[in-house]
Amino acid sequence: MIRRLALVASVAALGFSTIGVEAAHAAAPIAGTGTVGTCTLTAKAKIKPGLVFGGVLTPVTTKFSGKLSGCAGGTGDGANVTGGTVKGTITSASPNDCLGLAVTGLAAFDVTIKWKTAPATPKLLPTTTHIAPTPAANIVIGTWITITLTGTNDPAPTGSFASNAVTATANTDETAATFAAACATPKGLKAFTFSGLNAPSTITG
Repeated sequence: MIRRLALVASVAALGFSTIGVEAAHAAAPIAGTGTVGTCTLTAKAKIKPGLVFGGVLTPVTTKFSGKLSGCAGGTGDGANVTGGTVKGTITSASPNDCLGLAVTGLAAFDVTIKWKTAPATPKLLPTTTHIAPTPAANIVIGTWITITLTGTNDPAPTGSFASNAVTATANTDETAATFAAACATPKGLKAFTFSGLNAPSTITG
């Protein structure tokens, strides 16, 4: 009887030890290296105060969040990335004038990216990407609005894919016509949506 109890206790201890090791492994993401390749981005950007023609209010704060999916073409740990989430805030000293997009562009801002990896592959530390100021030439108002962004990830050892160059192309669901119509209302344009309605948005790095 004593031997049987000892055996049961040993098996239980082994089980708890294994669970502890697995939990520790799951709770220890690594700083991923390599490149992520290209991911599809879906996002929404909320603007306050809304953009209007002739707007004079400052500052203008744009908070955005979104998801990454369909990541492909990565190398190293980036080959295991399947998607993720993005979040950031743009604070501009320029007034809330709709025409400012075509004249002054966008201020510099940071993006926090949390990565999702394939099953049975290491979890990765998040990445902070510093987006450079976007000149007006990188904002094309055609049938819809296309914004081309460039930036650089934080250097090691603060996160995954340290110091990688990043490019992103954001295509709005809003057309030039709906953009102008919203800018002409008292409340103005309060958000941009990037769902791929007109063209997919992507991020590469």
